[in-house]
Order: sequence, then structure tokens, then C-alpha cells
Amino acid sequence: MSDMIAKINGIAIASIGKVNGIAVASIGKINGIAWAIGYKGYCMGGEYPVTAVVEDLTFSNETSVVITDVLDVATSKCTGINSSIKGYAMGGKDTYNNNHSYIEALTFSNENVILIVTLLSPARCKSTGVNSSTKGYLMGGDTWEYSKVIGDLIFSNETYETISATLDTGKDCGAGVNSSTKGYIMGGYDGGNDVNAIEDLTFSTEASVTITATLGARHSGAGVNSSTKGYIMGGTYFYNTNQIEDLTFSTETSVTIVATIPNATAASTGVNSSTKGYIMGGFSWDNSYALSGIQSLTFSNETSQTISATLDTDKCHGAGVQSGSV
Repeated sequence: MSDMIAKINGIAIASIGKVNGIAVASIGKINGIAWAIGYKGYCMGGEYPVTAVVEDLTFSNETSVVITDVLDVATSKCTGINSSIKGYAMGGKDTYNNNHSYIEALTFSNENVILIVTLLSPARCKSTGVNSSTKGYLMGGDTWEYSKVIGDLIFSNETYETISATLDTGKDCGAGVNSSTKGYIMGGYDGGNDVNAIEDLTFSTEASVTITATLGARHSGAGVNSSTKGYIMGGTYFYNTNQIEDLTFSTETSVTIVATIPNATAASTGVNSSTKGYIMGGFSWDNSYALSGIQSLTFSNETSQTISATLDTDKCHGAGVQSGSV
């Protein structure tokens, strides 16, 4: 990325450049002065068929393109977590439908993707990803059993370990959201039933409990979050649902909001800016095909719409990461 830097009183106030020939910009402040750099969401991998392609969504103008670099290993049912500088696609299923242990890192500044040295143990897919400012966490998932295990990736040295806390119930296909202090896994599938429980992970203590609030039972919903609420969008309970349920972080209460997603989808990829959540692609269980549409949720008024941009190909079960937001 090439940059142009402007200064006021020696302080850089603007960084405007290009990625793959596309100008990017995002808004921040230094001493109350607005400045610019670019924020995006990304869908890493996915299926059908299993792919190594990474597609972006530029939040400022809601356009989407395939980026130049690709995953080293074509992957679906992988899990996305992100630091402030990188997004990670963790685990998943390869083209032979085997669980794998690979972790791939997308550096936001240059959109390069590399396979990092660290491996997951055990191999897993369909885990739920949440992150603090220093670590990303994989909660549950499919390890050829419905797992209760929580593992973390330390961003500073890119090492992975299993923490002592576990989920109360083994499950996969939950939706992940996080506040600044906690991550939550909403819903999921425990091998026999869709789950209505919400389990938390307190980042400071790495302790996990099932909170009092519950959802309508579902799995394969997409998680997005503002600074004050998390949302599970879509998912399936026998059939796809178009419902959106929230989780207010301050009170840990959950309700079904009035807005619904225009197209009932499951296994979509969730990303969010500071003002909107987006679900990219997904699967129509009713009609048995993957989708390319992108649907949004505006946090300020909780309205949902289908945006004009679409993914380049129909896909579901990608890993969602974003620059600029938790």
C-alpha cells in the first residue's frame, strides 16, 4: 500500500493510498482532527466448491472484489478471528472433507496471505470465533465430536494453546460476537438438537459460563456486533430463519428485533464496521444452493437490507474478518 501523508503541526492527519489499485480511506481523529485510512471486511475461503479465494467488502462504499492473494489451502467451514492488523482463518475442512489444523493470516495493510507456523490441536472445523485486543479464541467446534474445548491464538507471537475453561455443552456452528470485555457463543448444534443457550468467555479471567438469556434455538447463524450489542442473523432450525436476535452487552439480555434479513440464509459470513453488520453469501437450505448476496444491518436504527454489491461467486461457510472493528 502506498501512502500520502499530510501533516498539521507535525502530526500526520491523513493516509490515503491504494490496495490492488483501489483507493482506500477510513476515518479517525488525532486531537479532534479527522484523518483517513481504509477499513474492510473479508470472506476467506468457503464452499461450494471448497475455495482458496478471499473476497473483500469496502465499508465506505459497500463494494466487493476478489483480492489478489489466496489461501495456501482451499478451506471451508473455517473460523475467522482478527487483531487490529491481521485476520486469521483457523482450521476448517479441506477439499477432501477432512478437518485440518492450518491457520492462515491476512495482513490488512498489504492484503498478503500466509500460512503461519502454528497449528491447531486438535484439527477442527465449524468452531465459533471471538477476540479480545490481544487474543483470538476458538470456542467448541467439530473435532469429530462436538467439542467443549476453547483454544486461543496469542496475536503478539502467533502461538496457539488450549485454555482451562470449557463450554458447558459441546457444540458446533454457533455465532460469535464480542464486547470489549467478553466473547459470546450464541446458539449452535450439540449433535442432537439446535441450541438456544448463550455462553460467555470473560477475557480478563478466561472463565466461561452459560448466561441467563436464551435465543430461539438455531445453528449456523452469523454473528456481528456493534460496541453495545451483538446480533445473530439468520441461521436454521429445521428451516432457514430470517430473524435477527440481539444481545445487549451491558445487561446480557436478548430479544428478537423487529427487522428481519430480506433473504433467509444460514452459514453466511459475518463482518462488521463500526456502524453496520454484514452477512456475506450463505446457504439456502430450502432450495439447496449457495448464495452471493450481501445483507446489512444498520446498528443505529436496526434496519436490514440487501446491498447492491455481491460476492464474485456463490458461497457459504467462509471465515469472516475485518480491519477497523472488533
